[in-house]
Amino acid sequence: MIKWGFRKTLPGTRILIDHHLYPEDMAEFAFSTPEASSTCEMVYQFIVAMKESRFINPTLGMSIYAGIVTDTGSFRHATNANVFRIVADLVDRGVDDKYVQDKIFNSQKEKNLRLLGHCLNNRMEFFPEYRTGLIWLSKKDYEDFNIQRGDTEGIVNYLLMVKEVKMAVFIHNQPTIVKLSLRSKGDLDVQAICRKHFNGGGHKNAAGAYSHDSLKATLEKFKSILPEYKDELLKN
Repeated sequence: MIKWGFRKTLPGTRILIDHHLYPEDMAEFAFSTPEASSTCEMVYQFIVAMKESRFINPTLGMSIYAGIVTDTGSFRHATNANVFRIVADLVDRGVDDKYVQDKIFNSQKEKNLRLLGHCLNNRMEFFPEYRTGLIWLSKKDYEDFNIQRGDTEGIVNYLLMVKEVKMAVFIHNQPTIVKLSLRSKGDLDVQAICRKHFNGGGHKNAAGAYSHDSLKATLEKFKSILPEYKDELLKN
């Protein structure tokens, strides 16, 4: 859970716009819609509701579009009919959608591809009896590949490319904590798993968490809870 230490030190009115489940009570005004695809969808709606849509120019629109694209995994999940109406409006306003997608997905460094290859070849495990895939990284992996913030973004999604996999998990050992990223298909609620076992949360099909245990202990704990969710994992 994020702790908003600045609430007592910074002046001004705090406004929360968030699409995550169970947002923290940290603002005087809150706009919370868990059904939204992304916070950027909500930002667009907020601007329109304030009757200030004239300010949605190509520059602002590009940022809103980028947020929607990344949070929905290029429109693969958490979408709704309104998302496509918003995107259509952004394009009509001059947003170059191909340019944004190219900058997001075709701007990686060579080391990122080598890291992905390492993950898929050396750090990937499957548990077919639970329809679950797992990738993990150690502190040594972080050193060997000089992993920086953002370098591991999207790796967990590769596990969902396997037809039989219903839950994908990425567990990586950072300097002070072990982080977990969970993704799922269908009705499997991974945010509930994160909240119950790993002090986390997020969305039904995309959630995150952390552990203060060692990487080995965290991996063992995760594997130990799989039987608890077997029935849900085996549902079509």
